[in-house]
Amino acid sequence: MIDAAGAGARPHFADRALAALARRRMQFSQGWGDDAWLDAALAGGPGFSAAPAAKLSWERPRVHRGLELSDGYFESPRSDLLSAAVVRVHVRRVRVPGVRRDRAFVVLAGSREEGFRLRHFMWAQSVRTHADAYFIENPYYGSRRAPGQRSANIPTVSQHLAMNVASVSEASALLAYLGGHYAQVAVAGYSMGGFMATLAAQVTRLPLALIALAAGTTPRPIYTTTLFARAIDFGALAKGQRSKESARERLGQLFHLGSVQRQPLPLRPTACVIVACKRDGFVPPVEAVRLHQHFVGSELRWLNTGHVVAPLAHARSMRRALLDGLDRL
Repeated sequence: MIDAAGAGARPHFADRALAALARRRMQFSQGWGDDAWLDAALAGGPGFSAAPAAKLSWERPRVHRGLELSDGYFESPRSDLLSAAVVRVHVRRVRVPGVRRDRAFVVLAGSREEGFRLRHFMWAQSVRTHADAYFIENPYYGSRRAPGQRSANIPTVSQHLAMNVASVSEASALLAYLGGHYAQVAVAGYSMGGFMATLAAQVTRLPLALIALAAGTTPRPIYTTTLFARAIDFGALAKGQRSKESARERLGQLFHLGSVQRQPLPLRPTACVIVACKRDGFVPPVEAVRLHQHFVGSELRWLNTGHVVAPLAHARSMRRALLDGLDRL
């Protein structure tokens, strides 16, 4: 870990390379989607909210490389926003066979992160030494893709926003379930997963540890001004009477609905550890500073790297942040 001096340096070359590649498969190529729902969200908020404890059904566990893997399912509490084909929530539990733990953590998916392979790689060591892990699959990703959906690129803005709202409620339902089974519970996520984990920790009125990795107070700049914004199909969003600039402004307003400043503070802000990348080309480092300032008592840690490299090169630092957050409970 290093101090904050110099945060906001030139984006890492890997971030710039990925941004160039991402332009080959633009986001929101089918436009806004449900315009009426988006207008209603702008008028009254999309409804990020807590949910009752999930009623999970578990399949028979299996052991892989010394860890027990179990797949569980429950119905999304936001089935009103999702098509019938994606309302079934898929959860992966990872634990040491025969060991009863009083600690657990949930890790939410990053943007376009399908399946559980990356999260298993990053967090398996924490399972071996400290706590049980739970990974949850987002609507429209992996096993929850909609019929005809050919990739993790979500075609419309309304589907993406619905995914975000549903993800927060689904995480809240899982956290409430875990609160009845474990003494200490944490929620974590990287990038988009970090934003959703933060909102889930806010709306779920339980004493949780929060590990916000490469996240900030609002997703707005990510979709409008950063390297990530280069892969947004503003041409498709500008069709009709909107210019590209007005489309950019509206998109920013919609994603700003996910600002953490619209929600209550977590019950345990001192158990919040924020890990940011100095050379992040996708999430402006200043956003991590703002999140730290908003969550008074939280800790902000810096990695001297970019957005793309950090999960692979600095997984150990992220696992350390998780343990420290749990210790603060």
